[in-house]
Amino acid sequence: HQHHHQQQQRKEKAEAREGLDVKRLTGQVLDLTLAALERFIEATFVDNYGPKEWQQMVDVPPRDVPPRWQPQDIFKLLKQHWFSLGLGREVQEIVTLVEHVHERHTSSSSSSSS
Repeated sequence: HQHHHQQQQRKEKAEAREGLDVKRLTGQVLDLTLAALERFIEATFVDNYGPKEWQQMVDVPPRDVPPRWQPQDIFKLLKQHWFSLGLGREVQEIVTLVEHVHERHTSSSSSSSS
């Protein structure tokens, strides 16, 4: 019985470690995705409006250095400017999915650390 209990504890520790790895990797994937989306937004606006003028065209003023926007601002810009960014319906659905995953990840990260 003792042996079975130790096996169970080892299994639970391994699953917890695996869960942390998945959470960490999810965070890294989201960070990279947000960085790529930010670059895409900026590059598209620079192409459309010019190297200085683009900053007046976005609803959320960018910071001078990256990251230029908070994650929620990136999602807001993608939704508000979908047409000038050339995003079709499928891409908008993916953005909504990424936003949902980001919200779940950040809310679960903050609740687990407290």
